[in-house]
Amino acid sequence: MKKTSYFYLIFFLFLWSCHLQENRPMTACGVHINYDAVQNGDFELNDVTYIPLETNDRSLLGDINKVLFKNGKIYVLDKNGNSGVYIFDQAGHFLSAINKQGEAPDEYIELMDMDVDHEGNVYIADNARMNLMKYDPTHSKLQETIHVGKHFFEFAWLKENSFLLRDVFGPDGLEMKLAHFDATSQSLVPLIKKNTTSVNEMSIMKCSKHYLYRSNDQIYYNNRFTPYIYSLSEEGKIIPAYTISSDSYIQEDELKNLENNPMKFIQETTYIKDIISLYENDQYFICSPFINPSADYLLIPKKSPDTTRKINLMDKKEFTGASPIVGVCNNQFVVLLNPTNIPEEIRNNNPILNTLGEDANFVLMLFTIQ
Repeated sequence: MKKTSYFYLIFFLFLWSCHLQENRPMTACGVHINYDAVQNGDFELNDVTYIPLETNDRSLLGDINKVLFKNGKIYVLDKNGNSGVYIFDQAGHFLSAINKQGEAPDEYIELMDMDVDHEGNVYIADNARMNLMKYDPTHSKLQETIHVGKHFFEFAWLKENSFLLRDVFGPDGLEMKLAHFDATSQSLVPLIKKNTTSVNEMSIMKCSKHYLYRSNDQIYYNNRFTPYIYSLSEEGKIIPAYTISSDSYIQEDELKNLENNPMKFIQETTYIKDIISLYENDQYFICSPFINPSADYLLIPKKSPDTTRKINLMDKKEFTGASPIVGVCNNQFVVLLNPTNIPEEIRNNNPILNTLGEDANFVLMLFTIQ
C-alpha cells in the first residue's frame, strides 16, 4: 500500500512540474517555457558565413522547399520549379541532381518531400503513386520503390525500412497526424491522432513549408495548434522535448472559422497557429511561435532554459530579406538569401556575393548566436 501511495505522489509531482494548463490536457512536457512571461532580449551575431549555391543549367533552382545538411553535403528540395533534389558540397559547388519527373517506373509523378539516409541515398515521396523511392544520388539511379499505400504530406527516414509519415490522409480526410511506417512488415502505426473531431485541419492554411525538422540527425515535430514539441527516436518513439505554454493558442471554435479561408487566417493576428523552425545546435534550441509573419524567435539555452529570451533576427542588417531559419550546418544556424535582396553594404564587403547576378541561385547564410 505504501508503494502505491508513493507512486501516486510521484505521478502527481510529475504532472505539476509540467505546469498543467487549465482546461488543456497535458500530453507532453520536457523543458517547459512560459512564452507569455519571456522577455525580449538582444543577441550577438557571430561566425557569419555565406555559401552561394552554384548556378548552372543543371542546378538552376526555382524555389527551395527544404534544405538538409548531411554527410558533408547540402541537399535542396525544389518541388515547384524544376521538381527535383539538388546536391551541393559545403562550399556550394554543384555535385548532382535527381530530376526525374515523369511516368516511367524509375520516375516520380508528384514530388512531395525528400530525406537522406546515413549512406547518402536520397528518398523521394511520390504522392500520386503513394510511394517512397530510393535513389543513388551520384547516378540518379532508382534502387528501390517502397509502396506505402497511403497519401501523406511529409516523411522522415529513421533507419533501414523505417519511416515517419506526417499528415496521413485518405478519401475522408486526415487519418493520422503522425505515424510510423515499417516497410518490411508494411505496418502503419499511428503516433499522434487528430487534435479535434469537428475541424478539418487539412483545410487550414499552414505557416511552414514542412513540420518534421532535422538538426543533424535529431528530428523534431510540433503537434500543430498545441504547445507540444516532440523529438523522435530512430525506433519511432515520441519523446517530449519542449512545451511552449501560452494563453494565446487558438481554440477549436476559432479553428473552425479558419477552414478553407486563407485570407482570414492571414488577417488573424491574435492566436498562435503554429510553432515553426524547430532547430538546435550545441548551445541553443530555437523556434518561432507563429502569430503573424515576423522574425521573432524563442532562443532557449540548453543548459539554462530559465534564461530564455525572445529575439528578432531583423534587429541585424544581415537578415534583410532572409528566410526563416531552415537548418543547422556545422553547428551554425542557416537562413536563405535571394541575391537580389542582399544589402549593398554586405555585398560590397564580400567579394563572392558581389559577383552574383540577378539570376543566381539562393545564398545560404550560416551563423551562430550569443
